[in-house]
Amino acid sequence: MIVLFDLDGTIVDQPATILRCLNILLKKYNASYSMDELRPLIGKPLEGIIKRKVGSEKLAKQLRMEYREIYVKNYLDGTKIHDGVEELLMELRKRKIKTGIITSKFGDVARSFLKDLKIAHLFDIVVGEGDAEMKPSPGSVIHACKTLKEKPENCIMVGDSEDDIIVGKNAGAKTIAVLWGYRNRKQLESANPDYAVESVHELRNILLELIQS
Repeated sequence: MIVLFDLDGTIVDQPATILRCLNILLKKYNASYSMDELRPLIGKPLEGIIKRKVGSEKLAKQLRMEYREIYVKNYLDGTKIHDGVEELLMELRKRKIKTGIITSKFGDVARSFLKDLKIAHLFDIVVGEGDAEMKPSPGSVIHACKTLKEKPENCIMVGDSEDDIIVGKNAGAKTIAVLWGYRNRKQLESANPDYAVESVHELRNILLELIQS
């Protein structure tokens, strides 16, 4: 069994950090995001988020790398791990359950970020941009399963966005939507997850039930 997690909103909370980095990038184009505008977009591909403000797809592609440099310098500022998540990951580790991250961040940036948060050792694999096809394509989940030598049907995808649920379902995995992230219940249930949970405690109970079944 493999448990795969989305990163932003599911494992960590950092909307203010992302907002600050984006607005540093967009300032020279006389553009900016408000938190209300950005929150529903967190977890989606970066290029599309930038394009909404600069208009040009070509420019948005170029600016992704500039954003990356800004983000790497600031990614720990104001970032916190959601309460109870690290303990859950440690328990899964003790139970010898394989775990991974599926994220829209650049893969190497995500790995560096997790290392600096001192939780990289709790994951067997991190799949981000540059490693496989991105959400909602099932490629990232399939890549993780293939690397860890498990079938997708023996995988659980946990996330806080519709794309997290869709990528899991497209790969043939079970899906769990978490309600402490950036989407509400109605938005998440539109993607038809197998489960929706309001707390890490509830997530733990469902994971253990699925793992033991």
